[in-house]
Amino acid sequence: MNYPPFKKQSGLSGVEHNKYNSNLIIIAALILLFAYADEAFSFGEDLFISGFISQGYLISTGNNYLITHSKRGSAEFNEVALNIYAVPSERLRFGIQYIARDLGMDGNNASYVDWAYGDYHWRDCLGARFGKIKFPSGLYNYERDADMLRTSILMPESVYAENWRDFTLAVEGASVYGNFHQCKAGEFDYEFFGGTLNVPNPNSAYWSNVYSESANEFVRAVYPDSPDGNTRYVIDKPQGLSVKMPWVYGGGLFWKTPLPGLKLGFTKFLGRYEINFKFEFYEITKQDDDIWHESESFLLISAFHTDYEVSTSSIEYSIDKWTLAAEYSLFKNYENGDGNPDGYYVQVTNQTCSWLSLGAYYSYYNTNSAHNSGTLPEEFNYFHHQNDFCFSSRIDLTENWLLKLEAHAMEGAALVKRIQNPGSFEDPSKIKKDWMLFVAKTTFHF
Repeated sequence: MNYPPFKKQSGLSGVEHNKYNSNLIIIAALILLFAYADEAFSFGEDLFISGFISQGYLISTGNNYLITHSKRGSAEFNEVALNIYAVPSERLRFGIQYIARDLGMDGNNASYVDWAYGDYHWRDCLGARFGKIKFPSGLYNYERDADMLRTSILMPESVYAENWRDFTLAVEGASVYGNFHQCKAGEFDYEFFGGTLNVPNPNSAYWSNVYSESANEFVRAVYPDSPDGNTRYVIDKPQGLSVKMPWVYGGGLFWKTPLPGLKLGFTKFLGRYEINFKFEFYEITKQDDDIWHESESFLLISAFHTDYEVSTSSIEYSIDKWTLAAEYSLFKNYENGDGNPDGYYVQVTNQTCSWLSLGAYYSYYNTNSAHNSGTLPEEFNYFHHQNDFCFSSRIDLTENWLLKLEAHAMEGAALVKRIQNPGSFEDPSKIKKDWMLFVAKTTFHF
């Protein structure tokens, strides 16, 4: 038998909706102001403005993925960004990106500073950045928000998981970087960084899932249902959630080998994330009238932290119109004795002609865990891995406007969030093993 439905929770207030919509409109208006520029708009020789606006559509079969209502199709998939660069001298530059984005439960078009930094380039071998800076994680983390720089819409989730975007894109701190050209040995690029980070929207799909699964595990362990099935406990009313990283540091090294087009890399970062949340759950009993009644409610305040590290090994080879890339990531959680997730992908892209690019990748992710929100029968082992076969196409309609289409054949559900699939906590079979995902996206950039 299923549990009674959760009590309806209030969403964003009218004021909040207006704020988010206003932020989105402001950025979009600024972009449209420069919509006829062929490239970054220049205010003289030392100030530049660029940006992009995109709109996507996502529909899936079997499971809601990334977006709560993706099984029936959703356009809650958009980004608007404005970049401002200032170059006051040959060695010094400043930059900021203001962004509003939406991906289902994540973002909700609330605008914020995506990154902002000062950069002093002393010599090729040594430079420094400070502010809210992007940091190296794999080959393509710097380009993660730049849809116009790649063929695919969704990057391989095994290494570039959307759930962890907030923790893998930028930190508030500083870095040092440089390049060494070693003649016959090729070139070496390095960067080391350190800082802190606060998740701008902790009520996103990933952290809501962490909250919900933790709450359900606690309630089921401490307050089990009565043997006769007449007393149960239901999670309700989240009171608050905060997620932050008080410290994070790491670096990356990339080698452009003497073989033209071949690049090798290794990145690693370590950090601590802290989660604080409150949740309310209530006891319900079935009485003589055979109707469920709420009899008592409870409030739990919880806080926990964990230290973790993410390391990624990378290879990329480009020749003529072809690019082949492969990466492997290992996620170590020092507080989790139940396994450390890992994942890898292999990707190939081809610049077919001036206006068409094609690509494909195979991505594999494994939780390396025998545990997933309570004890599940062996038939649900597919909750612990996910295979993704992706086929992408990119059409450059004009110099500044592009259209992308892609299809994903999925096997497994390790990255499917149960909070986005109603009823799956009580009935895991509601999450399917084999399913498809189709995505379309158009982007205008300048």
